[in-house]
Amino acid sequence: MEEKKTDWRPLLGLGGTLLLVFGVFAPLFSMPLAGDLNYMGRGASDGWLILGFAALAGILTATGKYRLLLIPALLTGGVMAFTYFDFQSRLSAVEREGGVGGTSFASLVSMSWGWGVLAVGVILLAVAAFMTQPSTKVFHDEYKQ
Repeated sequence: MEEKKTDWRPLLGLGGTLLLVFGVFAPLFSMPLAGDLNYMGRGASDGWLILGFAALAGILTATGKYRLLLIPALLTGGVMAFTYFDFQSRLSAVEREGGVGGTSFASLVSMSWGWGVLAVGVILLAVAAFMTQPSTKVFHDEYKQ
Protein backbone atom coordinates (compact mmCIF):
# COMPACT_ATOMS: atom_id res chain seq x y z
CA MET A 1 0.00 0.00 0.00
CA GLU A 2 1.40 3.39 -0.94
CA GLU A 3 0.49 6.70 0.67
CA LYS A 4 1.26 9.84 -1.31
CA LYS A 5 1.83 13.13 0.48
CA THR A 6 0.57 16.40 -0.94
CA ASP A 7 3.10 18.73 -2.53
CA TRP A 8 2.21 22.20 -1.22
CA ARG A 9 4.85 24.06 -3.21
CA PRO A 10 2.66 24.75 -6.28
CA LEU A 11 -0.15 26.11 -4.12
CA LEU A 12 2.21 28.27 -2.08
CA GLY A 13 3.88 29.57 -5.24
CA LEU A 14 0.56 30.38 -6.87
CA GLY A 15 -0.77 31.98 -3.69
CA GLY A 16 2.35 34.10 -3.30
CA THR A 17 2.19 35.16 -6.94
CA LEU A 18 -1.46 36.18 -6.69
CA LEU A 19 -0.83 38.10 -3.47
CA LEU A 20 2.00 40.04 -5.13
CA VAL A 21 -0.25 40.97 -8.04
CA PHE A 22 -3.07 41.99 -5.72
CA GLY A 23 -0.70 43.80 -3.34
CA VAL A 24 0.60 46.09 -6.09
CA PHE A 25 -2.87 47.63 -6.31
CA ALA A 26 -3.57 47.60 -2.56
CA PRO A 27 -3.05 50.81 -0.57
CA LEU A 28 0.40 51.18 1.00
CA PHE A 29 0.06 54.59 2.62
CA SER A 30 -2.95 56.60 3.67
CA MET A 31 -2.51 60.37 3.45
CA PRO A 32 -4.87 63.27 4.11
CA LEU A 33 -6.13 64.95 0.94
CA ALA A 34 -4.09 62.58 -1.26
CA GLY A 35 -5.99 59.48 -0.20
CA ASP A 36 -4.43 56.05 -0.47
CA LEU A 37 -1.17 55.50 -2.34
CA ASN A 38 -0.29 52.18 -3.93
CA TYR A 39 2.63 51.01 -6.05
CA MET A 40 0.87 51.67 -9.32
CA GLY A 41 -0.30 55.14 -8.29
CA ARG A 42 3.08 56.37 -7.06
CA GLY A 43 4.20 57.24 -10.55
CA ALA A 44 7.40 55.24 -10.15
CA SER A 45 8.38 51.98 -11.79
CA ASP A 46 8.23 50.06 -8.51
CA GLY A 47 4.79 48.64 -9.27
CA TRP A 48 5.88 47.38 -12.65
CA LEU A 49 8.95 45.79 -11.10
CA ILE A 50 6.83 43.88 -8.58
CA LEU A 51 4.42 42.81 -11.33
CA GLY A 52 7.44 41.53 -13.27
CA PHE A 53 8.66 39.64 -10.20
CA ALA A 54 5.17 38.18 -9.79
CA ALA A 55 5.20 37.06 -13.43
CA LEU A 56 8.60 35.46 -12.88
CA ALA A 57 7.27 33.69 -9.79
CA GLY A 58 4.28 32.44 -11.77
CA ILE A 59 6.51 31.08 -14.53
CA LEU A 60 8.83 29.40 -12.01
CA THR A 61 5.85 27.85 -10.24
CA ALA A 62 4.33 26.62 -13.50
CA THR A 63 7.60 25.03 -14.58
CA GLY A 64 8.23 23.43 -11.19
CA LYS A 65 11.43 25.36 -10.39
CA TYR A 66 10.42 26.00 -6.80
CA ARG A 67 13.90 26.65 -5.39
CA LEU A 68 14.23 29.65 -7.69
CA LEU A 69 11.13 31.25 -6.14
CA LEU A 70 13.53 32.72 -3.60
CA ILE A 71 14.75 35.14 -6.30
CA PRO A 72 11.44 37.00 -6.86
CA ALA A 73 10.75 36.82 -3.11
CA LEU A 74 14.04 38.54 -2.24
CA LEU A 75 13.75 41.06 -5.07
CA THR A 76 10.22 42.01 -4.05
CA GLY A 77 11.30 42.29 -0.42
CA GLY A 78 14.12 44.57 -1.52
CA VAL A 79 11.77 46.84 -3.46
CA MET A 80 9.42 46.93 -0.48
CA ALA A 81 12.28 47.87 1.87
CA PHE A 82 13.50 50.58 -0.51
CA THR A 83 9.99 52.02 -0.82
CA TYR A 84 9.47 52.05 2.94
CA PHE A 85 12.79 53.73 3.77
CA ASP A 86 12.51 56.19 0.88
CA PHE A 87 9.02 57.21 1.97
CA GLN A 88 10.10 57.54 5.62
CA SER A 89 13.08 59.72 4.67
CA ARG A 90 10.85 61.99 2.58
CA LEU A 91 8.37 62.20 5.43
CA SER A 92 11.18 63.11 7.83
CA ALA A 93 12.31 65.85 5.44
CA VAL A 94 8.77 67.27 5.42
CA GLU A 95 8.77 67.24 9.24
CA ARG A 96 12.14 69.01 9.43
CA GLU A 97 11.44 71.64 6.80
CA GLY A 98 7.74 72.14 7.41
CA GLY A 99 7.83 73.20 11.05
CA VAL A 100 4.59 72.71 12.96
CA GLY A 101 2.55 72.15 9.78
CA GLY A 102 4.95 69.49 8.53
CA THR A 103 4.95 67.69 11.85
CA SER A 104 1.16 67.59 12.01
CA PHE A 105 0.96 66.42 8.38
CA ALA A 106 3.52 63.66 8.96
CA SER A 107 1.60 62.43 11.99
CA LEU A 108 -1.50 61.97 9.82
CA VAL A 109 0.28 59.73 7.28
CA SER A 110 -0.07 56.04 8.08
CA MET A 111 0.88 52.70 6.59
CA SER A 112 -1.99 50.73 5.15
CA TRP A 113 -2.93 47.07 4.72
CA GLY A 114 -1.23 46.61 1.34
CA TRP A 115 2.10 46.02 3.11
CA GLY A 116 0.64 42.96 4.82
CA VAL A 117 -0.62 41.51 1.55
CA LEU A 118 2.79 41.93 -0.10
CA ALA A 119 4.63 40.59 2.94
CA VAL A 120 2.48 37.44 3.05
CA GLY A 121 3.09 36.96 -0.69
CA VAL A 122 6.86 37.21 -0.17
CA ILE A 123 6.70 34.79 2.76
CA LEU A 124 4.67 32.24 0.77
CA LEU A 125 7.19 32.35 -2.08
CA ALA A 126 10.11 31.94 0.33
CA VAL A 127 8.43 29.03 2.11
CA ALA A 128 7.74 27.33 -1.23
CA ALA A 129 11.40 27.81 -2.16
CA PHE A 130 12.67 26.20 1.04
CA MET A 131 10.23 23.29 1.14
CA THR A 132 11.49 19.92 0.05
CA GLN A 133 9.67 17.55 -2.23
CA PRO A 134 7.41 15.28 -0.18
CA SER A 135 8.51 11.70 -0.02
CA THR A 136 6.23 8.77 -0.55
CA LYS A 137 6.04 6.21 2.16
CA VAL A 138 5.67 2.58 1.30
CA PHE A 139 4.04 0.39 3.87
CA HIS A 140 4.60 -3.34 3.76
CA ASP A 141 2.22 -5.80 5.29
CA GLU A 142 4.72 -8.11 6.90
CA TYR A 143 2.16 -10.11 8.76
CA LYS A 144 -0.17 -10.68 5.84
CA GLN A 145 -0.06 -14.25 4.60
